[in-house]
Amino acid sequence: MKGFGMEVSGPPAEPAPECDPSPSEPSAGPWTRRLLSAWFTTPGSFTRSVLTLMTGTTLANVIPVAVSPVLTRLYTPSDFGLFALYTGVVALLSVAATGRYELAIVLPADDADAFELLGLSLALAGAVSAIVAILVAAFHAGLLAALHAPALSAWAWLLPLGVLLMGFAQAASNWLNRRRSYRRIAASRILQALTTAILAIVLASSGLGAGGLILSAIAGQALATLLLAFAVWHGLRGSSLRWTRQGMRREAARYREFPRINALHALFDNLNASATLILLAHYFDAVVVGHYSMVMRVLTAPVTFIGSAISQVFYQRAADVHNQGGDLRALLRSLLARSVWIALPCALALVLAAPALFTAAFGPAWAHAGQYARLLSPYMFFYFLAAPLAFLPFVLNRQWQSFLLSTTGNLLFLGCIALGGRLGTPEIGFGALSSVQAVFFAVYIGWMMRISGQPKARVT
Repeated sequence: MKGFGMEVSGPPAEPAPECDPSPSEPSAGPWTRRLLSAWFTTPGSFTRSVLTLMTGTTLANVIPVAVSPVLTRLYTPSDFGLFALYTGVVALLSVAATGRYELAIVLPADDADAFELLGLSLALAGAVSAIVAILVAAFHAGLLAALHAPALSAWAWLLPLGVLLMGFAQAASNWLNRRRSYRRIAASRILQALTTAILAIVLASSGLGAGGLILSAIAGQALATLLLAFAVWHGLRGSSLRWTRQGMRREAARYREFPRINALHALFDNLNASATLILLAHYFDAVVVGHYSMVMRVLTAPVTFIGSAISQVFYQRAADVHNQGGDLRALLRSLLARSVWIALPCALALVLAAPALFTAAFGPAWAHAGQYARLLSPYMFFYFLAAPLAFLPFVLNRQWQSFLLSTTGNLLFLGCIALGGRLGTPEIGFGALSSVQAVFFAVYIGWMMRISGQPKARVT
């Protein structure tokens, strides 16, 4: 198996035909041509898998970014702020939807065990969404007060549906990742982005405000989930795989660290994102929340375009490499080197020209967002480097240490936001955040390099 320009253990790829370079070409040896062939043409190669997912992810995320200059002229910063609060709550609740068991689907050697994890994840998603519906009905007014968003009153009732769709999509996507059905995953992302973008434009004239953004997002997620479900069903036709209560209980016990540690870890990560929006709404208003959410939508685009595809394939390949006794540290170094070359030009462009770029692209109402983007660009540079590595502790069963480190980073993040709020200016908070998080991610990456050379703790 080939991975990101380095060879790891596994069946050797078929050698590429050798030929002499033409006089006008650089003098590259036969090994170079074999390496490039392995990167881009070998079926199932790491880079080809990344490119497949990256193409779908890129298209799926180019669409909302490309349509943003239209949407920012149809919706106000306050509308985007309310939409960000809604999606933040859905993301937070979705962490518990599957107990994080969906992330374990790629790990078992036996498909039967992985299929039990899929069933367990889907069952949990249904149960959690029902609980969310009960909680929304019981604490509707309190929820709106906590979010400082009474305008979300009518849309809070859609939270259970959003959680259910997110849980189902996460479970199905990880099953398809295990089966290396990267094209199906990519297609679902494109469908979701297209549906969301088109409906958001159509609903802009309906007078729903933030509701237009919320409804379009739910519709996009619903269609993407249906496509993923069909892909899973199609792949299982003729299969003897079946769900059993005993099997699901067995796998739940085997991977009990996922809900115990990783779910708590992910909950804190998502709580950090949601709490950031709530803090900004508390200290300032929905307009500042909208500016911040637009900045994160744009600045996280490179992470989503490329980083999420790399992360998903890296997780599956890292598990394979480690199980076969391969060199994880070399794979990690190779990944980091390529990430730097991708992220550095973007970060420099934002430092030099973010205010002018945001005003030109989104309109005068979004001038403050450009200032926020300039301040946050160093943070996003280091985040891009670290984000694909988040799955490595799963492979090495170092989830507890990862949780403690990540919790420290989240507390530092919120502390910087609160500092800006106490001083009455979000710019101070964002500037402090970039400085502190740059140091934190440097430490985080160093820890990842250290544990990648250690043996995997046994999972019982």
